[in-house]
Amino acid sequence: MNYQHQYHAGNFADVCKHLVLVELLHQLCQKEAPFGYLETHAGAGMYDLTDVPAQKTQEFSQGIAKFMQAAESLSCLPAVNRYVSAVKKAGYPTHYPGSPWLMRSLMRPIDSLILIEKHPETLKALRACFRSEPQVAIHARDAYEGLLALLPLKQGRGLIFIDPAYEVPDEWDRLIAALEKAVLRYRQGIFVIWYPIKAGSSWEKETARLTKRLPVTLEGLSINLSVLGTDIRQGLIGGGIIVLNPPWRFKEQVATWLEAVWKALSHQGQGTFSISDISVSNAG
Repeated sequence: MNYQHQYHAGNFADVCKHLVLVELLHQLCQKEAPFGYLETHAGAGMYDLTDVPAQKTQEFSQGIAKFMQAAESLSCLPAVNRYVSAVKKAGYPTHYPGSPWLMRSLMRPIDSLILIEKHPETLKALRACFRSEPQVAIHARDAYEGLLALLPLKQGRGLIFIDPAYEVPDEWDRLIAALEKAVLRYRQGIFVIWYPIKAGSSWEKETARLTKRLPVTLEGLSINLSVLGTDIRQGLIGGGIIVLNPPWRFKEQVATWLEAVWKALSHQGQGTFSISDISVSNAG
């Protein structure tokens, strides 16, 4: 794996998926019982936007930087305020947090964080980010092997985030195969899967294949946001998120801010956004 997220930290895909995660965690915190959070492709935890990789690509300029310019006009939206507050706490504009740092910053002392990361240099940075954090357990292992080994979480409630780089041709196959077993081991868990949307990509076919393969009946949501038109020849134009077992009324909550976020991030009104129910009813 050659993927290094420091080149892409704070891009428009980060903004959308982190808004979704922050809102899910907010919902989990509304109940007194503890919960666990498990992330399969954790990354470094924190990213320096002034460092060479981020400055080389400048992807954050069309992501978090653009979003923060519009944040004041979106301050009527509680979800946006929670996200913006956490990003500022992380050290923006010089730094942008990865999802592990965001989740840890919003957790309570009774909750716990489990992170999986295999890349040696990224793993080193992740451990440095969470040094002396008793609530955080970091595992150096394969993402999907670790997912199945660590489920079910000891808590009755939990959020599992699967966010691969999609660098290898069989990524969807590995993801779906692992998820088939994971949902059986932890049926009450909230599973979140992020995927890239590229011009001409087959993400719709892949997400349909995923839902058909799951062996249990689950409620699900599909959240998609693209900020560029499909006429570009290559590259990322958006991102999608599947949420399995979403909290009650989560679809309505996301709908209150999704259009505003698209408007803030869209390049000259290009792209689109959507949120819809997905059917997972294959219980055997």
